[in-house]
Amino acid sequence: MEVHKYFSFYFLSIAIGASFGSVYHAVETKFHNFRSGLWKMIMICMVLSSVTLLLAIIFFSISSNDNSQKFLQILSYGVIFFSTIKIFYDDDIKNAAIIYYPISFISAVVMFLSWYHNSNMDAKQILIGLIISLFGTSFVFTRISLHKHFNHNDLFHVFQIIGMYFIFVGSIKILDF
Repeated sequence: MEVHKYFSFYFLSIAIGASFGSVYHAVETKFHNFRSGLWKMIMICMVLSSVTLLLAIIFFSISSNDNSQKFLQILSYGVIFFSTIKIFYDDDIKNAAIIYYPISFISAVVMFLSWYHNSNMDAKQILIGLIISLFGTSFVFTRISLHKHFNHNDLFHVFQIIGMYFIFVGSIKILDF
């Protein structure tokens, strides 16, 4: 059940972050302090989603009888703790990306290996979702836009939604022992 629990936390943290994001975009810029607090909460949700994805991958790929699983779980909680502290001092999006990219890449590699070596189709769907989400993230950093009313952030969210669909479908099919 740990795999599904952490995938649930992954989607929950994304949903909470999206809720903060919608309020952030709705509030006028003259309320700087309130928007700054919302932005920090969005960043924390980004870190939480990344780390809970990592935890889901840990529980997916390492036997529950393995002691390294507990060590990696504790290490992941440490990443959440120290990242949250860093975000309160410097809430630049790059700080979340420093966590998001490596975790997503590691997760994609683990899913690829599981699909390639074990013909695990659940892992393949999660891999496709991760690749789509990572592709979408590239628009945030390149600032490529299609239109002034459909900018890089909108493109990112479209790809993120499509990627999350594949991750969701793959994650609910995983058999957890």
